[in-house]
Formats: sequence, C-alpha cells, structure tokens
Amino acid sequence: MKRVLSLALSVLFNATIFAYDFQIGDLCYSITSTLERTVSVEAGSSSLNGDVVIPSIVTYNDVDFTVTYIADNGFSKCYNITSLTIPNSVKGIGYMGLGWCHYLNTIVLDNPSSLFSVGSYAFDYDWRAFKTVRIINADEKVLLNEGAGILGTSSLPTHELFINEEKVVDYKVTDGVETINTCFRYCNSIETLSMPNSVTSIVDYACYSCTALKTVTFSSKLESIGYSAFAECPELRTIYAKSIVPPSIDASTFPNGAYMFATVYVPKGTLSAYKNANIWSDFSIIVETDYEDIPDLPQPSKCATPSISYSNGHINFFSKTEGAEYVATISDSDIKTHYGNEISLSATYTISVYAKATGYEDSDFATATLCWIDVEPKTEGIESSIAQLRANPILIQSNSGTLNIKGVSDGVNIGIYTTSGVMVGSAKSSGTSISIVTGLKNGEIALVKIGDKSVKVMMR
Repeated sequence: MKRVLSLALSVLFNATIFAYDFQIGDLCYSITSTLERTVSVEAGSSSLNGDVVIPSIVTYNDVDFTVTYIADNGFSKCYNITSLTIPNSVKGIGYMGLGWCHYLNTIVLDNPSSLFSVGSYAFDYDWRAFKTVRIINADEKVLLNEGAGILGTSSLPTHELFINEEKVVDYKVTDGVETINTCFRYCNSIETLSMPNSVTSIVDYACYSCTALKTVTFSSKLESIGYSAFAECPELRTIYAKSIVPPSIDASTFPNGAYMFATVYVPKGTLSAYKNANIWSDFSIIVETDYEDIPDLPQPSKCATPSISYSNGHINFFSKTEGAEYVATISDSDIKTHYGNEISLSATYTISVYAKATGYEDSDFATATLCWIDVEPKTEGIESSIAQLRANPILIQSNSGTLNIKGVSDGVNIGIYTTSGVMVGSAKSSGTSISIVTGLKNGEIALVKIGDKSVKVMMR
C-alpha cells in the first residue's frame, strides 16, 4: 500500500499542471465565461520581453473568445517587458497583474473603458515601473466624466499622459463634461488645465500630485472640489475661479504653497464673498478680474450718505436708504489734562458716521463738529460745585471747501481762518444756518471764530 501511494505522489509532483485553458503564441488564456465566450490573459513565461500587444479577440478550436481581463499575477515578474498595449475589450487588471515589471515604461490604452478596474498592487514592487500612459482613440468626454480606472488607481506611479499620441501639457477639457474624475492623478506632464462651464464638480484626488501643474481654470458652474484634488501640486500658482458663489472645498484641496503664494482670480463683485468663504479665505492673494464668458454681477447701490443734526441734547442721523444702520464715532476734543492756572474750554465733539444696509454698499462718511457757544458769558461760573452755563449748540459741517454752520444766533460775526491766521471767509449769521465758502482743501484745518469763541474744524 505504501508503494502505491508513493508512486501516485511521484506521478503527481512530476506532472506539469497548467492554470490556463489554452495558449496562443507567448500568451495564455483562461476561460472566464463559457456562455459569453470571454477569457483572461497572462504571460506564457516570465521570460516574455519587449513590446507586448494583448489582442481583443483570440480564436481557439474555431471559437472566438473576447479578452476581458488581465489575470491575477498575469504578467508578474516579466522583468523585461518594455511596453504593453491593452485593448478596449479588457476591463481590468487583477491582483499583482503587472507587479515586478522592472522595465515596463509605457502602457498603451486603446480607447479604454470608463469601467476599467485595477486590482490591489497591480503595479507595485518596483519604483521603476512605467513612466508613460498613452491613450489612443479615446472618447474624452466619457473618459473625463466617468474616469478610467487605470488612471484613477492609487497604485499608478507618476507618469506622462498622452492622448491620441499628443502629450498632455496644456489641456482643455471637452465641452459637455460635468465631472472631473481622477484621470490626471499622478500626471507630471500637464502644466495648464482649463475646464468648460459645463463642469459642476471635481472629485477627490482628481489632480493629485500633478507635479508640473501651474495654472488651472475652473468652470463658472463649479459647485465643489474634492478632498486633496490638487494636493501635492507644488507649482500651482495661478487659479482662475469663475463661480459667482465660491465652490465648496476642503483644507486639503490645495497644497499649503498655493494658499500662501498662488493668486486666485475671482469675478468682479465677488471679492468679499471669496475672502469670507470657508477655506477660500485662507488664500493670501485674491483679486477681482473680468471674465468674458460670464456676465458681470449687478453692482449694489450705495447707501445714501447720512445727514447729521442735533436737538435737545441728542445727535441724530438720517439716511434716505430704508432700513439703514448707522456706524458713528465721536471724539471729544475738550482739554483732558492741563498744567497752569487757566484753561480755555470749548466743549467740542467731532462726529463721523456712515450708513449700511443689507444689499447696499456702505455709504460715504459724513462728518460734523458740534460745539457750544456762550450766549451770556458773564453769567458763567461755578456755584456749589455746579457749572452754570448758557450756550447755544452749534453744528458745523464741511463739504468741498464750504462750511455749513447751524445754530448761531442772528447778527453774530463769523470768521474762517487758516492755522497761520489768514482769513479765508467771513459772514454775519442770519437765520438758522449759513454757508461760507473757504477754498480750503480736504484734510486742512479751519479755525472757525464765532463771536469771541474759536473752534477747529477738519475740512472734508
């Protein structure tokens, strides 16, 4: 009995066991579906070398079979293959399908299917793996809309991309494409990428590690850019963002170098939107520009500049823009600290205000000086620590060299002087207000003498 078993094992281990169904030339085939007449392909020997072309149809025993798959370990350790042409019929590469192919530098995809799948470690275990992907007879719209798996796999090494034998350097995506998939991932040939206004989304890792990419132009209809879509793109320095509403992005979408050094060009009227948008606000340089292919944004109307008035101890603001809010600053120019036995007082407030409202651009600033001029100076005094003062509130506003003064009693002499003492205007008050042309310029100081009191006013 022992001799029979030993003989059986000897026969078993000395027999040649074939893992395929038939061989044609240097390639072996395994039937994957008898009904659909499909087969997977693998190398007949690891000594296979040079340029290898996988056929789409093979005939065996007068039966035609379609080649649809590169088998697990199919060309593994075929060290001397230099190029591999894969037909459209092949829909995927199995586990370790091209592992250890040390000198494989070019893969040619003949009109690849968008459903192409790549198994784990398909290209692994040698950094010298292929450098070039050539796509011929490609339907670009389908390729970019759905993304061929071989171009999207994380196993794909850095490569140069050719489409129809033309190296992809300055690439314009075909009009009608709606989604940019991972077809440019690890591509080190592309320098500029432009997208038509049909594109609405860019997936995660779409252009990850495009090491030569310098400029990208996004669609005006773009809504989202995925995780790490442009990460590891160290040369990216120009971004044309054409969306009126900033697309949603992740902090990882762009490399840190782009956030610091790239210039982002946004449509006129959207600067504030981008500078306040999540993540976009991280870009150091954002500027507005005109885009010919998108309409100009309607510019918001400016809030009406508010008027300033004073009555019964209250300063009042009014703008003709309905619903306006007022942002005002008031500075008190009275003397705060003084050394000496006499202090000259002039209760004076400088008022600056602008109006703001939803949907409107902020108004121009309005300014005024509010002071009090004694009516009966002889009645002034301090009794029982209470100041006694009878005075009129005077409101002074400047506008293009003219001073408008309200609140001065009738018949009071008013003089306007420069800081060097030169008179530049004078009048005698009459009625509730008076205007005096001074000729002074914006930013100059006017000394307004009302009766025997003087007030400094900044010209606006």
